[in-house]
Amino acid sequence: MRKIAKKAALNFSAQHNLFDPNAVQPVVLIGAGAVGSHVGVALSKLGVKKLKVIDRDSVESHNASMSAYRPCDLARPKVEALREIVEQCSGVTIEVCASNYNGGPLCGSVVCCVDTMEARQLVWKNVKMNAAVDILIDTRVAEKLVWVFAIDPKDPDDIAYYEHHLRYSSKQAAHPVCGKHGIITVSMIAAARACDLLTTWWATGRKERHHKELVGCSDSL
Repeated sequence: MRKIAKKAALNFSAQHNLFDPNAVQPVVLIGAGAVGSHVGVALSKLGVKKLKVIDRDSVESHNASMSAYRPCDLARPKVEALREIVEQCSGVTIEVCASNYNGGPLCGSVVCCVDTMEARQLVWKNVKMNAAVDILIDTRVAEKLVWVFAIDPKDPDDIAYYEHHLRYSSKQAAHPVCGKHGIITVSMIAAARACDLLTTWWATGRKERHHKELVGCSDSL
């Protein structure tokens, strides 16, 4: 890893009455692609100090245009590049795991930014009724369509609703272009919605179970 110059701690005074950084919880971010990379940067700038990021992929040429990655990150493991970017942006040093999530134990707040239904199902298997996990945020993007779920893994209504939207395979998904086509405006919006749902939950215990948005469309879905 490249050596990063030490920087002063972030000043959160501009967040006054908007979000108290002391309300943050530890986060496990699964998936550091177009949406996940922006989520990682945003969470560090919101005050999250304990952030673990899991992803096995390396940065490819098409990633830089719709993610937080830079041209100089090409061919680097995404988690290593993101660790450097986050530290430069916020002074926060994240924990990284350069592999696929394999079903190990999860705790804290879990943000799922993967691009297959099978990966989501594996995460859910280890989140459902897990007393150590307070919330699951699941982002789904297909071109300009954004879905973000905020699920309490111990709430029966949330469980039933989420499993209804989890029961199909990637091949059966209505929008199979997830992870294949994207633009930074959409990935940033998806990341912002995910972080907003998460901070609202931390601050108030309230959430929107399923945010749906067609970017560029003035009418809500």
